[in-house]
Amino acid sequence: MGAKDYEKRGYPKSLQKKDWTIYKYCGGGGGGDCVQVQNKTQIRFAIDVNPFLVFNRSLLLRNPEFFGIVLYQDGGPAFFCDHSAVGGPQDWYLGFSASGTMTDADVIAQDLLQDNLTPPFDIEVSANKLPQPTDPLWQDKIFVHIVWTNPLFVSDQLYVDDVQYLRVVKHNYDVRH
Repeated sequence: MGAKDYEKRGYPKSLQKKDWTIYKYCGGGGGGDCVQVQNKTQIRFAIDVNPFLVFNRSLLLRNPEFFGIVLYQDGGPAFFCDHSAVGGPQDWYLGFSASGTMTDADVIAQDLLQDNLTPPFDIEVSANKLPQPTDPLWQDKIFVHIVWTNPLFVSDQLYVDDVQYLRVVKHNYDVRH
């Protein structure tokens, strides 16, 4: 092949997701309103992809208004709670892997800092940041890693692995012929 030849890997395809979530609210207030101390600095979850995928072009994720990623500094005790949120949302990092194993430093090195924005907001990730099927650790999944720098950050929920906190809005990829 010449220097300018292009090897066609597949044909482009796009998957637009329409995740619907129904929230049922009951009146009143009171209990359950206390924030949670995270006590760790990373979570990860997997996004299943088309098994015939040969190249990831881009991924558009949404940090939703409810049940997304929002972290705050701990303001100490308040009313009946041991912890409270103070100040605005804190920065966090986003990283992607083929295997689901990355250190905090690996995620930070991918340089996808999410500035302290209030949800909802969208995050567009290009092909050079996404794992590709050519990776020997590829498992037909894109693993999303979320890292924050302080294990004492608080949030309205305790973040755990294997829960998809960021919603897939659109995934552009190539598939085999």
